[in-house]
Amino acid sequence: AGMEEMAARISGALIQGKKVLWLICGGSNIPTAVEAMKSIRHSVPADKLSLLTVGQTDERYGPIGHPDSNWKQMQDDGFDFDGVRFVPILVGKPLQETIAEYERAIAPVMDDMLAYGGIIVGHFGMGADGHIAGMLPHTPAVNDSRAVSGYEGAPFTRVTLTPSSLRKISAAYAFVFGASKRDAVRHLRDQDLSLDEEPAQILKELPDAQLYSDQL
Repeated sequence: AGMEEMAARISGALIQGKKVLWLICGGSNIPTAVEAMKSIRHSVPADKLSLLTVGQTDERYGPIGHPDSNWKQMQDDGFDFDGVRFVPILVGKPLQETIAEYERAIAPVMDDMLAYGGIIVGHFGMGADGHIAGMLPHTPAVNDSRAVSGYEGAPFTRVTLTPSSLRKISAAYAFVFGASKRDAVRHLRDQDLSLDEEPAQILKELPDAQLYSDQL
């Protein structure tokens, strides 16, 4: 149901002639994104699809197309980018240049959406540790004042949108399944923790956030 609601939110805006920025995470949520894109294509006339821009909430840093890349996994799973604008994170440059380039690319798109009546849809998973996007607990991204942050960590060096960027999201859809996520989901529901402790708490700050889970 969550996938269909997210797809319907995007499709409805596009059909009305509104611009949409869809920020997609990776990992176990990639099949959800692929299915949602199929649904959007089924609903939206081709001429309106050009109003859609697909970006990333975060990425595992490395060469373009490396096997752990969220973008590569979206491509491998059959996400259809035909006819839509897209802004991937990886550009084949060193980490700090990659961070700066994604900020230069995505920040104006986000501001353009908000200035001209478009919407920003955030598509999230959530880690068992309470992380969201590429913001893991107690990492520099949580407190970074820039639009995009990056840091070296194990097992992945990450590039991610920061809280200041995520707060611009019009509608968030978080899909959190599996017993390993139970404590994180319940902390999110029942406790007011700092973003440093549980970055996913940022969902509570957004004007419209939906969480779909089998652990509530």
